[in-house]
Amino acid sequence: MHHYAERPHGINQHIIIYCTEGYGWLEINKKKVEVSPSQFIAIPANTPHRYAANMDKPWTIYWIHFKGEIAT
Repeated sequence: MHHYAERPHGINQHIIIYCTEGYGWLEINKKKVEVSPSQFIAIPANTPHRYAANMDKPWTIYWIHFKGEIAT
């Protein structure tokens, strides 16, 4: 619940988020995408973004941050 992240300049790592339950959203490149159970979302390094759990049915997520020469 109340999970929210906003990174106006992105971060120096790629992020993958996997939603297992509930709902959330991601805004990237000025486009907002709803996230549902069994969906993955990928956020490239250094890309401005924000995301949050749905207020009524918040998500349960797993996430990983990674970087390196072979990550792209």
